[in-house]
Amino acid sequence: MHGPRCIEVAAELLEDADPKIRLAAAVALMDRGFGRPAQRIEGTENGTSVTALHLLAAQVVSEEIVSRMEQHAINGHAEPTNEKVTTMDLMRLPKPLE
Repeated sequence: MHGPRCIEVAAELLEDADPKIRLAAAVALMDRGFGRPAQRIEGTENGTSVTALHLLAAQVVSEEIVSRMEQHAINGHAEPTNEKVTTMDLMRLPKPLE
């Protein structure tokens, strides 16, 4: 809805006297026209990066949340429960696979 006008405004800002504004407008237009550059994930000495570990942890937490939700669902409908789930419960990681 506002996309074309936003692009027009950004294009107009390319002519601004302030170089910071021109750069911000150019970056915004380039990001939308060509996409942002891919982020490399750097490995560490043992081959595992902090980013990869973060993504793995996020996946494990997401799976735990889904699992807990499914435990309280029957036929796709959530059942009320008296169990209080805390942030610490969600942060607990499952036992490693053997």
